[in-house]
Amino acid sequence: MRRSKFSRGQKLDILSEQEYGIPIADICTKYGISTSLFHKWKKTFFPKNDNNGTETLKTLEEENSRLRKIIRTQNRYIEELNLKLMVIEKKNQ
Repeated sequence: MRRSKFSRGQKLDILSEQEYGIPIADICTKYGISTSLFHKWKKTFFPKNDNNGTETLKTLEEENSRLRKIIRTQNRYIEELNLKLMVIEKKNQ
């Protein structure tokens, strides 16, 4: 699978430009993307649904959970490195 040249944040920034009244065609030309890709991103990030946003909320909660797990893992790794550093410093004294 080909990796996107735009991060999630960049895609959201590109999509938000439309809110300032910039025509979609101009935005797409500026970033070198097709209008169909712009609409695909818009559908992905801002889905229209009849259940008052519960699908979007569920997606955000899942992403939040995933990110919290990543942070916990990184914090444990940092703690391990700090302990190793303390041992090394103690040996060098």
